[in-house]
Amino acid sequence: MMSTGYKRRSNIILVVLIVFASAIFCQSAAKFGENFWVLQYPAHQPPPRYGPAIAADPLHDTVVLFGGCQNIQGDLYGDTWIWNGEDWEEKHPFVNPPPRKLAKMAFDPLRGRLVMFGGSTEQGFLFDTWEWDGKEWLQPNPAPAPRLEGYVDVHLIWSPRLERVVLIYVLHTPEPRTEFFEIYAWDGMEWIWQGQTPPSHFIPDLMEASFDARRNCLFFGGCSIRVFTLYGLDQMLIWGGGEVVFPETSPRPRGRWEHGMCASHRTGRTMVFGGLHCDGHCWEILDDTWVWDGAAWHDLYVDGPPPRRYFGFAFEGEGETALLYGGMLNDVWNDTWVLHLGGDANRDGKLNVFDPLLLRLNEDGLMPPGTRPRLDSQAVDLDGDGLVTAADRRLLCIQLAEGD
Repeated sequence: MMSTGYKRRSNIILVVLIVFASAIFCQSAAKFGENFWVLQYPAHQPPPRYGPAIAADPLHDTVVLFGGCQNIQGDLYGDTWIWNGEDWEEKHPFVNPPPRKLAKMAFDPLRGRLVMFGGSTEQGFLFDTWEWDGKEWLQPNPAPAPRLEGYVDVHLIWSPRLERVVLIYVLHTPEPRTEFFEIYAWDGMEWIWQGQTPPSHFIPDLMEASFDARRNCLFFGGCSIRVFTLYGLDQMLIWGGGEVVFPETSPRPRGRWEHGMCASHRTGRTMVFGGLHCDGHCWEILDDTWVWDGAAWHDLYVDGPPPRRYFGFAFEGEGETALLYGGMLNDVWNDTWVLHLGGDANRDGKLNVFDPLLLRLNEDGLMPPGTRPRLDSQAVDLDGDGLVTAADRRLLCIQLAEGD
């Protein structure tokens, strides 16, 4: 028979373990604060679609959505919608890019514009470049973007280290097979070749990419074909301007492709949601939410949107929030969700990763191609509301422009 003293010691050990586990949970909760998804009910909504191009426009405090696919038959959209934090508004610019799906879009603070590249139609892949200035789509008529033979994938990302929007082709050599990046930077008129990374071991197809809290370009996910079967991969790559690095971190999100990935302009924290997973036997559409803080992955364990793939996902606004729109499971969706990410918000008054480059040099905010603005590392509360916001940055831009 078990002694009373033994039972008492066992209970004490159990209590200690529970307290220890609670402390770890509380530390994690304190680090990230309260995280939650909220389904939005805007007065206006874009039609259902998957594969749209989407990105935040911090200069105008909006998120821009273009194109996408209407249905599984492949009918394409060529419309432009703006999310202002509360509602969607369809824009009717003088010129629209041709309809497409799966185009890439990134904000260029050097130009104060969104850059959109490529995508696909029934006729094949596109290699055109467009800019959104907040009102109109403009095609700068650049020298054609390179159409590299044998490329596996292409990414469009803002590189905080290069201070450019970069176009990254993933290419491979056949025997022995190695992969490498070929990189081009956008200067407002043409794509300037930046070089190649040293050959690396396997770089998957269909990864998603963004920047991270350490000013690197971060890639995650992808898929691979083994014996005629697709596998979702949990591969993670980091490129900071030199060699491609393959960090080993645990835990990390499950392998996936056709997922969403975006980064906070303010803290650089990178968010991953959803996508398609396959382990070679079972297929699964995911609905989990993860955050990369520059050093480790964290599963947020929050309820949110139903499982989906090929959706629009972009960081938005002054707070730590991300916008999710549409996508597909069995049907094509047109719902709008906002992820509120708690903790580690920028409360020290420092500018976000775009702000130093958002100091406008003239009234319309357009910088000549190839020029760089003066850099400032600290903002101030100019309008007296107790916060450093986009309104303060615009006032700062005006003061600098008038004073220079």
